[in-house]
Amino acid sequence: MGTLATPFISNALSRLRGGISLCCGVVALSLLTQILVWGVATFMDERYVTIEQQATPETVVSAAAIERQEPIGSPDALPLESPAEAKVDGNLPPPNPNRVATKADLIMSRASALAMTCGTIAMLLMIPMLMVGVMLSAGSATPGVDSVVSAFMWSLFVSMLVLPIGQFVGLPWSHGGFVPYEMMTKQVEIEMADGKWGTPVFHARYGLLPLACLVGVGIIGLRFSNGVRAGVLKEDVRLDPTLEREASGIRASSLLGGRNASALRNLTPPPAALSANTPMASAAQPAPSLTAITSGGVSEITPGMLQATAGDAPKRLI
Repeated sequence: MGTLATPFISNALSRLRGGISLCCGVVALSLLTQILVWGVATFMDERYVTIEQQATPETVVSAAAIERQEPIGSPDALPLESPAEAKVDGNLPPPNPNRVATKADLIMSRASALAMTCGTIAMLLMIPMLMVGVMLSAGSATPGVDSVVSAFMWSLFVSMLVLPIGQFVGLPWSHGGFVPYEMMTKQVEIEMADGKWGTPVFHARYGLLPLACLVGVGIIGLRFSNGVRAGVLKEDVRLDPTLEREASGIRASSLLGGRNASALRNLTPPPAALSANTPMASAAQPAPSLTAITSGGVSEITPGMLQATAGDAPKRLI
């Protein structure tokens, strides 16, 4: 199939392939980080640690010291409730002050924020590059344009699932495959409380959706790479040994003759060949017919003057 591709378009498509492959790799790594953070926060107790209460040793106090001790505050003061007995509005127990966040919780929070930022930026940069690749491939009649267009269509579908545009297109969630860490952990604490395993919607939202986006990003990268590989011009540097041998025997004087001279040489044998092979070589040859008027007449015309010389024909390379 004919193609209008030039080395400049091939170089442009190759650079686009490198940029899109990098963006796909960043998005895939970010989605994988999101899945790992969700898995650790859901199925492993690594975010918080409970500090054990240390009982104070009992001391012996004499009765005289108790009698000399003055009461603190007014006589009408009521004893304070302990944190364990205190209640909050709604009859919900307050947070346990002995349950503190660990270093792993801080690391997962920063990793999730970094993955969300890098993945969103890479997805936004990948779509315009795919559009440029489609225009270059279609305009130059590149053989792999069908795979490039397929990769662009897949990118539109995956971007709706990855980017936070759910509320604009009617999806049941506002965020896509990337979810803020605070929202994720809040949902984890609600779904996984009291030894529960969560609802199927919870696992599909935070587990299967990023995994599906990861597969879609892989399809985008593979299809675009295959399309560009089919359309990039390839240079074959292998040389035919027969052509090399013939080209090495060409001399500068061999270009003085042409195909006409070679044909005359093959059709008209030279006088030396006639004298050696034929008995009629000693016969007198007729005088050539005059085609021009000379000052000296027939005496200036020699045999062979009006005969075309064959010369040396150049050797054909192909």
